[in-house]
Amino acid sequence: MKDHTQENSWFADFKEFQESVDKPAKDSTNEYLNKHQYASFEACLEAIKPALHEHGFVLLQSNNRDELGDYTETKFVHKTGHELTTKVYLVLDKNNMQGVGSAITYAKRYGILTLAGIEPETKDDDDGNKASLPSGTVNNAAQGAPAKNNSGWPSRSQQ
Repeated sequence: MKDHTQENSWFADFKEFQESVDKPAKDSTNEYLNKHQYASFEACLEAIKPALHEHGFVLLQSNNRDELGDYTETKFVHKTGHELTTKVYLVLDKNNMQGVGSAITYAKRYGILTLAGIEPETKDDDDGNKASLPSGTVNNAAQGAPAKNNSGWPSRSQQ
């Protein structure tokens, strides 16, 4: 028989966590992407961990490998034993330990943000799209092109 009290407890605690958590500050600059601002892993931890602990969750992260490749797994484990889990597969920019370390840090940061359901503070945030465009490329969103939903097609309200 399923214990709905525990199920409701973790869900209520997670809802309260999401309502109380601060957005991480964009405290770092990527010198290689036109000085793009981003929230460091440390800023994510400072914003998220206190609220997690206050609402009965702990953060666990580990590095693993499966048939699809190497990944960082992030878990929020509630005091009832309920777990929220995500995997971020590693994409190496450099095939050396520095490249592995960078990929792991990136995966840890995005795993935490994904599970928390939050974004870093959003002052002029375009998800880094402007910063990652080749020089001289026009950003269609900035030029008034129709926004697209997750499928890549214009949303119904814009057709």
